[in-house]
Amino acid sequence: MPLNAPTELDVATQTDTRSGPPWLTLWTSPRATMRYILDHEAEYTFVTYGIAAVYGIVTVLGGDFQKFFGGDIPLIAKFALALLVGPLMGLLGMFMGGFLASAVGRMLGGTGSVDDLRPALAWGILPVTVTGVLSVPSVLVLTQALEPHLASEAEMPAAMLLPSLAVLLGAAAMVLGWAWSLATTTKCVAEAHRFSAWRTLAIPAVISGAGFAVAMLMTAVFR
Repeated sequence: MPLNAPTELDVATQTDTRSGPPWLTLWTSPRATMRYILDHEAEYTFVTYGIAAVYGIVTVLGGDFQKFFGGDIPLIAKFALALLVGPLMGLLGMFMGGFLASAVGRMLGGTGSVDDLRPALAWGILPVTVTGVLSVPSVLVLTQALEPHLASEAEMPAAMLLPSLAVLLGAAAMVLGWAWSLATTTKCVAEAHRFSAWRTLAIPAVISGAGFAVAMLMTAVFR
């Protein structure tokens, strides 16, 4: 093979196989879509930040607040808290994640900058963000309606069977969204770093290992 011949990875990342807007093509062609977004980053900055902010809202809505408030909080308060705190959490996670993913990826031979990794992480979680928007609010409302019947030993009324099924379907949608986002995030980060998707899987392993080592060191020093 000639020295300058394109590799399989080069062909995959240089060929634009998309046929639609990036928020649709990302689901099936994450690498090609991510390359297009990185090449036209200024056009999608608002969308990138928007995905991270909405993901933060969905994450807060799905959180368990009992350990913070000593008990469950009203549903309207949970929605208000999600709208106030969620966007900040999502954006903070994108900035911190971009820094870590860039630094560790470069240690593994990648070339992605922090500016490349921020959109890679944000667009990678698009599937779970979409499924979360479609399912989390309805699951919360329906679960609250079902709680009195779940706590009672009496047989659940037939009218509650349909809401129960909707809750299960919503939970299944979230699981599917998480699985899909794991795949798209892996591909998007790989494209930002210009290396294989398999090498991307080492990034969270290195970060987790470093965090564990720091925690063990601090425990040994301050115990």
